[in-house]
Amino acid sequence: MNQSPKCPDHVKLGVKYRFPLAAFVILSCTLLVDQCSRLHDKRSNLELRDVLTREPARENSISTRRARVVYVGDSRTRHMYGAHLRSLGLDSSMHSYYYSDARCKNNSYRYLHEDACSKAETSVAMVEQQIQYRACWRTDQECFQQLSGSVSSAEVYLQMTEHENIDLFVNVGLHDVVYKVCSPAVFMDRIRNLFSTLSRIPNLKVTWLAIYPLLPPQPDKVAKFPNFEELNTVLRSVTNQTNQAALASDIHVFDIAEKLTTWKANYSSDTVHLKEDVDDYLFMELANNSIETMPMDALSLSKLPGMSDDLSCGNQNYTLPGANQSISIVFMGGSVTSDGKYIRGFKSFAEKNFQWITSIINLGEAGTGSLYHSLCWKQTSHGFGRHLPSARFVIVEFCANDFDLQATSLRRLLLELLTTPSNPTVLYYCHLSPKSRMTSLGKGGLTVYDRHWELAKKLGVIAIRDKLMIDMLLKRDESFFFRDAVHLNDRGGSLVGGRLAEALKICASKGNTVRQENFPPAKLENIVAARARCFTSLGPPESRNIHALVNGWEFVQTKHISAPNGKNGYETTTPGACLHITLNISCPPVVTLFHLASSSPDMGDATVSMNDCVGYSQVVSGRLPGATITRGRKLSLPQNCCSTYKNRTISLCTEHHHGKNSTRFRMIAIATE
Repeated sequence: MNQSPKCPDHVKLGVKYRFPLAAFVILSCTLLVDQCSRLHDKRSNLELRDVLTREPARENSISTRRARVVYVGDSRTRHMYGAHLRSLGLDSSMHSYYYSDARCKNNSYRYLHEDACSKAETSVAMVEQQIQYRACWRTDQECFQQLSGSVSSAEVYLQMTEHENIDLFVNVGLHDVVYKVCSPAVFMDRIRNLFSTLSRIPNLKVTWLAIYPLLPPQPDKVAKFPNFEELNTVLRSVTNQTNQAALASDIHVFDIAEKLTTWKANYSSDTVHLKEDVDDYLFMELANNSIETMPMDALSLSKLPGMSDDLSCGNQNYTLPGANQSISIVFMGGSVTSDGKYIRGFKSFAEKNFQWITSIINLGEAGTGSLYHSLCWKQTSHGFGRHLPSARFVIVEFCANDFDLQATSLRRLLLELLTTPSNPTVLYYCHLSPKSRMTSLGKGGLTVYDRHWELAKKLGVIAIRDKLMIDMLLKRDESFFFRDAVHLNDRGGSLVGGRLAEALKICASKGNTVRQENFPPAKLENIVAARARCFTSLGPPESRNIHALVNGWEFVQTKHISAPNGKNGYETTTPGACLHITLNISCPPVVTLFHLASSSPDMGDATVSMNDCVGYSQVVSGRLPGATITRGRKLSLPQNCCSTYKNRTISLCTEHHHGKNSTRFRMIAIATE
């Protein structure tokens, strides 16, 4: 009798793992119970969308086919081979060939001494499989004559036995172009001949690893090829032609440029090869698109990072409320919070699984970071009245809009929440997305995401992030959870919200750990005593308290899916128009101006001045490449321009920025300390 398949017991916190060597997804028992019964075993060939939408599995999904994996090409192909080995927990340096003849490092010598430099090969045997790399450093006819000459000679070159299956990955051509070994026309003739031969070999599945351009040098380094921009023009042309030729021969193309939509200097250390973490990301994409034969035995879960890397329970003392209790939960964050996607997922999960009667307070404001909330959260929450002091849980979402590597404002916000008289349980959610994955690729040091994560753990709050999910999510499946490069869709919100609720349950059942960073009572009192006064145009109408302080510009309110309260502020597009803000400024003067910063070409600058403060002038730019956020700027008011709580008028006057039509500026909030 067939037994009902069990839901995988290694699913934690509702994460759906996609293994980097197979199109296989382990589904969450807690979120997708009815789907778990459809997983017949670990080698299920169902794609993620196939399981959830009940569509038929794709023809090129995992099968029982076993094959030898062979990489043929230059040093870039060797890097992909190395990423393959690392994905299996192997040390790639132990299974890679390095020329013992130092003269082979010289291109001229290498091209003239094929036997000495071009015939190296290396392989490693795996469970039921062999992974092999054949190192060919040049792409002229002599090097590939055996592979492209005929079907029989190619089979000999690949050491192919009768009825054997081979997955072949080929990438050649870089050296032909940059060293002009042959003309592009001659090279294309050879490539077409190569593809034609390979396409006729039975049991051979070929993937063409598309040629990608040279990368710009890092600021402190010199490009290996000074004329790399000129060479890239030729490389892009050759890439398009080779991709078309491969497709014409029914050969699969893995377009690396499609996966890395930009070419950043920190993706590479030598301007030619990609760094290991970038190669690892590309290999995950390659494997799930092309490799059908990887044995699952080689992918023991013990080799994958556990959920402990994505969850820290901290040291807060709390118990999980019981069924039928009225629970108030406050959410703070940027647009990922304000659009409500994961909040609805949290509410649905908590009401279904915990039987809570939930009261949700959404303090999220699109484009804001922890600086704004650390100074303005009390004012923003004003419109929610008595519910906030009774909040049982406060969930804080950031990472996406923060740029401070020191995480100063996040520290202040979390500490203030921890010392709130109502003593809520604080959960910090570091939201990672496809955009943050690309930001971290090739990183040379810690990112803001890393700093936030470490700080939350040190302060002892519950901390959760979705790094593992992002690492395992294929580019082709990003739209399954995200509506764009940053924001969740309904399905992603359901997943994340469920994970946050489940984290509260898991951490309530664990023993508390010792807080890694202790703060004496005096320090906490000083932090809480430094009460900021915030005057803002954001939040519900009851929270907007800046109107009486300003005059000169029009109030605008721009609502969209991520900003249900409106991306509000006082704005002008008239050059030389001034906005005047009258408020008390204490000594020493600590004033933070919040304004819209955007890449829109009509954004301009504003000059800030203050009455009775001769000589003070400060330019604030409304232009920010690649983002639209509420940017906070501390005004550098001099010490001699303040007195104890005296009314002062701060003026903002617009200026042109990069052109006569760049004069738009929007002031959003201002805070004093």
